[in-house]
Amino acid sequence: MRYGYRVHGPWQPAQGHRFNPAKLLLDPYARRVEGELKDHPLLHGGHDEPDYRDNAAVAPKSVVISDHYDWEDDAAPHTPWGKTVIYEAHVKGLTYLHPELPQEIRGTYKALGHPVMVAYFKQLGITALELLPVAQFASEPRLQRMGLTNYWGYNPMAMFALHPAWASSPETALDEFRDAVKALHRAGLRSFWTSY
Repeated sequence: MRYGYRVHGPWQPAQGHRFNPAKLLLDPYARRVEGELKDHPLLHGGHDEPDYRDNAAVAPKSVVISDHYDWEDDAAPHTPWGKTVIYEAHVKGLTYLHPELPQEIRGTYKALGHPVMVAYFKQLGITALELLPVAQFASEPRLQRMGLTNYWGYNPMAMFALHPAWASSPETALDEFRDAVKALHRAGLRSFWTSY
């Protein structure tokens, strides 16, 4: 099921109120988002005066998902902070060009938990992997106008939804990420992610 919110209230920009039911909003707690945030005039709500054109046709939608996942006996390792060695990495940047990974999983969540990467992390001697932002993010309008995309992910649009480009499909992103976390835990590695 896809959905969004239409919020009613006063239009009083001077007081910080810009309610506009014509503008479909994402659920801030959405676990999956369908569609990209594009630089489209219908998505702008107006500055001094409200824009009452409906944006539903171009707005990203929140998606209801099943939260079922078999974590089996998974538990995060408890390495003391004084002995913790953190490796910070970008999901795609870390794995996209790795020659020992199968081509079809390079640059994805699946690659993070692949035995080749787990062995690499162990060889480095790290105890934790910190991922740069993995929440679904948008490319800034300026980048879109230049034909570019946001690579780093520091423009989140849904803090509880994973960025779908690093999964086999948007529908499998959460399970692929969970599988990677579980594989890291089994190897004695903690996992963190930057959320801003």
